[in-house]
Amino acid sequence: LVGDFTLTGEGMQFGAMGSTMMACHEPLMDQERRMLDALEQVTRFDVTEDGTLLLIGGESGAVLLEARQP
Repeated sequence: LVGDFTLTGEGMQFGAMGSTMMACHEPLMDQERRMLDALEQVTRFDVTEDGTLLLIGGESGAVLLEARQP
């Protein structure tokens, strides 16, 4: 996955994203497409008390992706 982003305070926006689109099983390809679609909608982020990164956006301002350390 390659691309760039802009970070301003709590605002975040991803630019054009790209990936290798290697031939994987369809469920993995679908997961990758959903993730790229979600990244295109991100408008801001938050970090919870336990350190979880929340990427937020879309029309409803919902949490689109969550990332946490194992």
